[in-house]
Amino acid sequence: MDKSQLRDMGIRAANIAMEEWRYFGSQFVDGEDSSLPIKCTSSNHGTLGSGDSPGYQERVWSYFRHGVFDGDRSIEVSGQSENGEEEWLNYKSWAWSGAFISYCFRQAGAGSYFPYSPAHHKYMMAGVINRLNGTAGPITCDIDERQPQIGDLVWKGRLESRGWSYSKLRDHAKIDAGSFRPHCDLVVDINQNNNELFLIGGNVRNSVLRLKLELDEKGMIKSNVYSAMLCLNCVDDLS
Repeated sequence: MDKSQLRDMGIRAANIAMEEWRYFGSQFVDGEDSSLPIKCTSSNHGTLGSGDSPGYQERVWSYFRHGVFDGDRSIEVSGQSENGEEEWLNYKSWAWSGAFISYCFRQAGAGSYFPYSPAHHKYMMAGVINRLNGTAGPITCDIDERQPQIGDLVWKGRLESRGWSYSKLRDHAKIDAGSFRPHCDLVVDINQNNNELFLIGGNVRNSVLRLKLELDEKGMIKSNVYSAMLCLNCVDDLS
């Protein structure tokens, strides 16, 4: 894909994330901390959808079925099995935030360009390898290396990876040190006039939630939590 195609694909992925956000109630927090009080948009005063509630369970199944496992007919994550409750119990223990991201990009037509996975570390590390080897595909970088664009993924470490920068991810990849537990949210809107960036993530408080980050005067992300990005079309911007 050329840069214009990648830009359009990122916008499509963001629009799909917005659709899922509206399905779950259009709820948001006014900052980067997902534990902040939840608010709702003026256009939707519904309750916040929960990933383990009827109707929303099936939506979460679809993220696995049509995002991560698309085309694998041996995987039943449709919510339509004869014993739906048993099927749900098989998957409810899975963190579904990575499946949500995979769904957005699969449905946006990313094809083989995006490394789909239920685990965020898989595509973040794929971006590191692409950068190290000069291969085609998304590229991982620190948040202060490049202005974010719609469709980028903004990454934060959790547990053992809390506070990791791109250089730590790079060193981890070089020794093939295995999996770790991060989280990614998708950039869906940027307001340069107010120095704001909006993200949508899945399985945030067991729902689809919008968050807000600050930008500095150069348009770079300011954050105490998020430290890296997966960029769709930044191969010419980073060495």
